[in-house]
Amino acid sequence: MLNQIAVPTITAAGDAGSGAGGTANTYGVISGNVVGVHVAFGGTSTTGDIAVTTQHSPAGTVLTLTDYTAGTVWYYPRVLTNTTAGGTVDFADGKGVYEPIPVCDHVKVTLLQVEPAETLDVTLMVQT
Repeated sequence: MLNQIAVPTITAAGDAGSGAGGTANTYGVISGNVVGVHVAFGGTSTTGDIAVTTQHSPAGTVLTLTDYTAGTVWYYPRVLTNTTAGGTVDFADGKGVYEPIPVCDHVKVTLLQVEPAETLDVTLMVQT
């Protein structure tokens, strides 16, 4: 089953060009595989840095966008699959096998390097 989970809107604060945007938690613990991340960046900044991570230690990265310029885009992040022994799983041609990102934690969204009052909306598509 796929669920869409909207993270509350983030509004950047701080000085021009270095707005340390707020952070937001989901409505509870996300438990499942993140198969998609919808990012809607609104404002006048030419670029911004966006990070979607898990909140608690060890923190895991779901999506990182540096110098992001697009308005509204879906991303489909993946991680390299590992064996139970810790090695990577490869196809016969040597290319890695990727899968959706497993998460069981609160998700933190950070918006940096933008003008004050810029906004960011993030929606997670989670397979449970």
